[in-house]
Amino acid sequence: LFAYSVFTQVGVKEVRTRRITTKLDGWEFFSQDKKFLMLQRTYRETGGVNDSLCIMAERDGDLSNTTHDLNMTFSYKNMTYINTLTAKVHMQFFRGSEKFRAEQPRLAGYNFVNSTFLTCTPGYSLTEPYWKVWYAYRSCAVVEALQWTTVRVPGSSVVPKPQCEYWIADTYNGTIERGTSTQRRMCESYFEIACNTTTVQEVYIPEVCAYSH
Repeated sequence: LFAYSVFTQVGVKEVRTRRITTKLDGWEFFSQDKKFLMLQRTYRETGGVNDSLCIMAERDGDLSNTTHDLNMTFSYKNMTYINTLTAKVHMQFFRGSEKFRAEQPRLAGYNFVNSTFLTCTPGYSLTEPYWKVWYAYRSCAVVEALQWTTVRVPGSSVVPKPQCEYWIADTYNGTIERGTSTQRRMCESYFEIACNTTTVQEVYIPEVCAYSH
């Protein structure tokens, strides 16, 4: 009942703004020719908070709109050692099962992601993306980090909220693209309502990251 209530609240906001916003699926968002910045996450990566800040992703090479796969270069800063670490990752986007698409029609697109490391610099410690993209517009997306989400205990009626990442699509001019205020409000509201926000870490802080990737 609680989960239904959460998605209903967000759904009401969608109805009110559907004429001025266009929702995307995960593939449509991450296949854009832009840089992507992770602004927040609700889980703790290996090591301290300062060991994985300024997380950014950028498409690397061609993509296929037929097979829905692409290569992405991820980078982040380890502030303890003041160095930047990178990894090239192959990402495969796919649709959920027919049963899932029937139960969650708004997630019927290519919203699931499996990934494989191709190369990485020594010391790179982030896990490869294993995602469910819950919510996306042209300028922002809320992604469930499936490897960090707690599975429901068998027999329990409590459905744990997902552990999430909040990403924005950024332009190449060195400034964060905030998108339309409506899109950002929608993504931020969804992140706050639907995700497990017991712990929220600020990941991309412009004053710290300084666009020095």
